[in-house]
Amino acid sequence: MRHIFIISLLTVFVLACDPIEETNNNNVTNNTNNTNYEICSDGIDNDGDGDVDCDDSECAAATNCQTNNVNNINNNPGTCTTEDLPFQSECTLGYKCTITNTAHQVGCIYDDGPLSVGDACMPVEAGRTQDGCPGGSVCYAGTETVGGCMQFCPFLYIPCDDTHMCYETIPAGSSSAYLCTTKEDCDPYMLTGCASGTCYVYISANYMTMCETAGTKLKDEPCTRPSECAPGHTCYEDYCRYLCTDHNECGIEMCQKLSSADPYGLCM
Repeated sequence: MRHIFIISLLTVFVLACDPIEETNNNNVTNNTNNTNYEICSDGIDNDGDGDVDCDDSECAAATNCQTNNVNNINNNPGTCTTEDLPFQSECTLGYKCTITNTAHQVGCIYDDGPLSVGDACMPVEAGRTQDGCPGGSVCYAGTETVGGCMQFCPFLYIPCDDTHMCYETIPAGSSSAYLCTTKEDCDPYMLTGCASGTCYVYISANYMTMCETAGTKLKDEPCTRPSECAPGHTCYEDYCRYLCTDHNECGIEMCQKLSSADPYGLCM
């Protein structure tokens, strides 16, 4: 009986240590052709071969070398389009998609900028393509010399967050890119709060307001943005609408509030 017990223990020990059963979690098995290949994602020697997994030489020699981004091979920064500026998904890991020069070309550069969104910065100039801003933002100065790191956004006149709206348009590649701009606290009905310009409300941006040069279009005239309309109006569903607080201000129409929290409505 004692011999049987010892033999059983030895059998369990051998099975537990059988190298055939061990799995290297740092390699992935291709079930189609039973080929093992390394994952190129972190630049670490995961498989203990004394070499960084899938570096230039290994990727060149491997039969099936996999990367977390196709542009990682040979440290190629990759390429990107204007549409990727807000999303940052097309460049190689560690690079950012940005406007690279004064000709407004879009491309991938090393993302080593020390700044944060909102920080003061110097826009790119001839011979310098890094503005120091983080990926997903760019240094924008307008007509000034010193600018700020401003976040890219995909569509005009939508909220970026509680205090910024997608507002500024800049050239990028063969088209345009958009930047998040801080809203201005003013009253579009009373027309107060602007040091210069006229207060306009952007309904599509959760009623954020901006001070802008006054437009001239009146009620029911077509528009693409509120500032095309005359003071006291906004642009809603592609037409200038008159702001109101009471039905008496709208003639035969109704003063309709689009939000219960909004202090004014639209003559519709």
